[in-house]
Amino acid sequence: MELFFREASGDQDLQTPLWKMGTKGVFTQDLTADLVEKKVDIVIHSWKDLDLEGHPDTTIIGVLDRADQRDVLLWKKSSLSKYSPSVLKIHTSSPRREYNLRKFLSFSLPSRYTNSSLVFLPIRGNIQTRIRKWKESDSDGLVLAKAALDRLLSEDFFNSDELEYQEIRKFLKDSMDESVYQIFPLSLNPTAPGQGAIAAEVRTEDNWVLDRIRTLSKSEVVLAVEEERKILKRFGGGCHQKIGVSILQKAYGKILYQRGLSDSGEVLEVEEQFSEIFAPPADSVSKVYPVPGEAVKQKRTPLDSSNGLIFSEDGQSNKTIFPTELILKDWLVTRGNAFPNLSPALEHTGLIWTSGLKTWFQLAQRDIWVHGSLDALGEDELPKHSIFGKPLDFIKCTHLGSTEIASGLGRVLTYQTQAMEDHPDLSEKTHFFG
Repeated sequence: MELFFREASGDQDLQTPLWKMGTKGVFTQDLTADLVEKKVDIVIHSWKDLDLEGHPDTTIIGVLDRADQRDVLLWKKSSLSKYSPSVLKIHTSSPRREYNLRKFLSFSLPSRYTNSSLVFLPIRGNIQTRIRKWKESDSDGLVLAKAALDRLLSEDFFNSDELEYQEIRKFLKDSMDESVYQIFPLSLNPTAPGQGAIAAEVRTEDNWVLDRIRTLSKSEVVLAVEEERKILKRFGGGCHQKIGVSILQKAYGKILYQRGLSDSGEVLEVEEQFSEIFAPPADSVSKVYPVPGEAVKQKRTPLDSSNGLIFSEDGQSNKTIFPTELILKDWLVTRGNAFPNLSPALEHTGLIWTSGLKTWFQLAQRDIWVHGSLDALGEDELPKHSIFGKPLDFIKCTHLGSTEIASGLGRVLTYQTQAMEDHPDLSEKTHFFG
């Protein structure tokens, strides 16, 4: 097998914003031409770059597992010291990102930026070029596809020990050390269709190659990406679109997120779940708990941390964890009340993840930088082992008396609850919602 690397026309013009380029497939058409002219036998694409129309003489096959679909915001640590600047500058060339992020960032960024205006600036080039341009500018943030960073930081591929890749990894790691980040939830920031997925393009007549490439295909990835692309195609497609479409495939079914603004001015705010597990509906609302306003009101009180907090690694045996140890951990914060009540003199050095977006926004209002969220999808969504090359050590911040679930996370008890009214009789209830 011979490998050929070629720069597409879209990579050569680094000045024009993508959405202003009239030609479709600016990152793929030159490569497809080489394929059709039999200069190569297979072309590997980032699936999100492929024209929605396709080419009559080629076949697209999704290959390998899909990488993380989400976008990530890199933020200069030097910008954290800005309080109420008049303007925050963020680099992205995507109208979709700009449209959805303008609203999201007003809630997700710490409250020190509440009165700051957001200015989005175009940026072009490969990942290294965009990061370099951003670092050399006076801009605060840069939005990228997380999958691109993950792949460039990975050492799990052929020839990863070559000097070129080592230098790229070092540059990226150094850049990450100078930054903080936010990984955007798909529920409010769905991405370009196919983001994170890899596609192989083969001549339709070349059955020998097609048969071999198909062995690398993942049907669940292909189905999701094809549906995402089909949805975008209804609105015309193209880089100018302000529409994000993402499908998550889970063991319990499929989740569709669709957000943005169509060319006709239609505001899109879609979140649908398609369960593959049959759950019979309740006979009546009276069988459901809780309905709005019915949940037992709780008083939540922070626990004093000066002499340490209760920490449980297995849900059975407890020990004391002291604030100086706690600040070295990564925190999964289950609700706003669960954020550890520590001395302001102590600086937390780990990551902050939240169970959902309500908690994220509550912490942001307290001027706390949040790195990411489970997006109300459960603790299986928590990053495993490492992120951007840094090992993880998460603990769950929750309340005294909380029950253990099979997440494997140690728990630190940061607050206590007290019911302010009697618990209702649940003996006749059949359907429960958390």
